Amino acid sequence: TIPNLPATTLAEYCYENMFSMCTSLTTIPSDLLPATTLANNCYQNMFYMCTSLTTIPNLPATTLAEYCYDNMFSSCSGLVETPEGWYLPAQTTATCSCRYMFDNCSKLQKMAVSYSGTITASHWEKFLRYVSNTGTFYYSKNQTKENIRSIVPSGWTLVQSSAW
Repeated sequence: TIPNLPATTLAEYCYENMFSMCTSLTTIPSDLLPATTLANNCYQNMFYMCTSLTTIPNLPATTLAEYCYDNMFSSCSGLVETPEGWYLPAQTTATCSCRYMFDNCSKLQKMAVSYSGTITASHWEKFLRYVSNTGTFYYSKNQTKENIRSIVPSGWTLVQSSAW
């Protein structure tokens, strides 16, 4: 069982690599990461190579920091899709905050991201690199297809959600 991580304000590198390579980890409790203010590199590689992971929680942070989600779920080869309406409520992203977040999640083929800020390739660099060649990406109605295309593989279908 994963312990409760009740902190709402984090320090730099505080949870870096915490569950990295926990190959028997299959789910993450939805309330595991309640922090709303993140620090540089705080969740970097947190679930890296958790190859049995099939579900991930929403990330309620409203203030992102540099590299905070860097490689967070990278190489989670059991991940096929994110929860419907998976959300990132932050209004803006910091330098490389979502970089490589789902890199090498080779089976990932469906993602639904509710994000109200502007998605930019520089902050979401290689967000979905080495995932399934085809898939579907559902995105918020405030996003533009051009911004989304910059972070999603070319073989994926883009669908704008009317609900969020």
